[in-house]
Amino acid sequence: MTGGRRSIAAAALVAALVAALPACRGGSPISTDPRHPIFRSAGAEFGRIRGVRLHFKSVTTHSGQGDDLVRAVFADSLRAHLAPRFGEVTEGDAAAEGGALLEVTLRVNWGSRAARYFVSFGAGRAGIDIQYDLKDPAGALLAKLHVVDTMSGGWFGGNAKELVYSAAEKWNRWFVESVLVDAPRAPPQAD
Repeated sequence: MTGGRRSIAAAALVAALVAALPACRGGSPISTDPRHPIFRSAGAEFGRIRGVRLHFKSVTTHSGQGDDLVRAVFADSLRAHLAPRFGEVTEGDAAAEGGALLEVTLRVNWGSRAARYFVSFGAGRAGIDIQYDLKDPAGALLAKLHVVDTMSGGWFGGNAKELVYSAAEKWNRWFVESVLVDAPRAPPQAD
């Protein structure tokens, strides 16, 4: 082989290896082990669920400010994503017969806008910890999502409330469209 052909062959080999690497990550991020942060019961039949009750177990912010905003944003987003697939979405602490209960726990750290602006490099990072447990009427866990999303930066340090809106949209859509279906998909990247 000449030098030029070797270079092309080496480049092709490297490209093939790079293309194959995602397949080596261990498959789907969705596990059938309930200890995993993204879980879905192997026997769950999500297509049979008719109606979801939302139960906000806990919504807290490190400053004690904005709890109502966080709850309202997530409630609206969950309703918008769950209703087309499962029908009526109401609030309650128990699943109706044939339905499911989604227990929601949210923890927000607003971070420091000044640190995000003046220091940068991840200082003052805002974060949100999202935990969903979807249960059947008997209380058996059907699916679970536990993720932490963050933001740093933005115009003049950014507004951490933007994190609440973007995280609600991104993770609620992904949970409903990718975990609560028969063909799971990889999760979006946390910012």
